[in-house]
Amino acid sequence: MDIEKRIDEYLKWLKQEIRFYPLSNGYYELVTPFLDSANDYIQFYVKEENGYFLFTDDSWTLNNLEMSGIKLSEKRMAQIEQIATQFGVKINKLELTYKANLRNFPLGKMQFTQAMLRIGDMYLTSQSKVQTYFHEDVDDFFREKEIFASKNVSFTGKSSYPHTFDYMWSRTKTHPERVCNVISTPNKANFTSSIFSCSDTIGARRDSQCILIVNDEKKINEEELVAAQNYGIHVIKWSERESQNNLSMIAS
Repeated sequence: MDIEKRIDEYLKWLKQEIRFYPLSNGYYELVTPFLDSANDYIQFYVKEENGYFLFTDDSWTLNNLEMSGIKLSEKRMAQIEQIATQFGVKINKLELTYKANLRNFPLGKMQFTQAMLRIGDMYLTSQSKVQTYFHEDVDDFFREKEIFASKNVSFTGKSSYPHTFDYMWSRTKTHPERVCNVISTPNKANFTSSIFSCSDTIGARRDSQCILIVNDEKKINEEELVAAQNYGIHVIKWSERESQNNLSMIAS
């Protein structure tokens, strides 16, 4: 597989699919091709001011979680702030914000989109009425099985974009370096984002391997699984986490 070609194709697609709409207050509305758990396109706002680009989601991400029945407790807000910090995003009350200099607009756009996706993916879809924090389930499982990994590790990919992974295992005698993301809401947007992060990172770190741990409480679209596998990504369905092959993939 030509990883560089795949990365270029993704970036070209992303550039073509993002839409800009000027607003009367100096902001532009950016509509991305990524969908949230309600199948709405993720959108945010940006304006140029004093030599910087200012990004805001107008409190959409966290308001959407609350409208889905998620209580933003002190503990959950701490988890959300931790994710936001990974992408250089700040939280003002319920508003996500990001500041980028003029040269770093593409990076800012990528970072802000990734933060919105990752925070929005923290919880199961509202339709299930289950408010379980899936990442906590993964952490508990790792502790139970004595699986030790570094958390929230960032790498620069082949495209020069940074990517943050939930877990990373260093190389051992029996395993290459492994990076892993957790997907609690396995929709197309979250798969597409994780596949790009994996392929772009592996393009820069040739001997690494990528793993996705996916919540399969609801049926996963087979096309998303095939797409990940076509990029050489190992997908672990949560219901199959106890299988010997999957346990071997995430062994310390």
